[in-house]
Amino acid sequence: MRELIKDKGGIAFKAILLVVLLIVLEFSYALLFHYLFPKTDMKDSVQIGIDLSLLFTFLIGAKIVLKSNGLVLKKSFSGFKLFTLFIAIAFIWVVVSPLFQYPFFFGLPDSRISFTKLNILDFNSFFSYYSLLRVLLITPVLEELLFRKLIFAKLKSTYKLYPSIVLTSLLFSISHLDINNLLIFFIGSILLCLIYFKTNDVRYSIALHIAMNLFTLVLN
Repeated sequence: MRELIKDKGGIAFKAILLVVLLIVLEFSYALLFHYLFPKTDMKDSVQIGIDLSLLFTFLIGAKIVLKSNGLVLKKSFSGFKLFTLFIAIAFIWVVVSPLFQYPFFFGLPDSRISFTKLNILDFNSFFSYYSLLRVLLITPVLEELLFRKLIFAKLKSTYKLYPSIVLTSLLFSISHLDINNLLIFFIGSILLCLIYFKTNDVRYSIALHIAMNLFTLVLN
């Protein structure tokens, strides 16, 4: 962790700055979309704002802030080993995620944000379909491009593995602006970083992210 404190080349600071930009854009786009289309439900405006923010933050980060030059990690897993790792991580998620998802298993009042609040199971409008599409495709793709392919890969090219995973996962958790579920986002990000590190291919972390969201949707 001392590496991150010294922050050679300011990479860690730039990664933090990029996530701050993401959060600012999320609020800005959500308010702008709601202003332009006042009849739209605010939660739908927020979803649009989040997705646009992820896209533009990735583009800005890749071209200006972190200047991604492509993948920088060495592929170490393939074939059967990769399949086994993928299944193992997916299984861990299925077992572990319900335990750490607010309100955990202590019988606390349930105030978590559930998928039902996004009207995913009530297909009566465009945003109902969009909510499902973004959970199972749009958001996993955009988040993996930003947090794994760009931020994690850039951090790993400068720092050791574990500090890179920890900082990436902290930023990933914070970016969701959901204090109740910070821990589950952090754990999920660690698993996603590991699959990306082992494969050096963002398609696998995207696939795992989609699977994790699908499992969470079913479990909820």
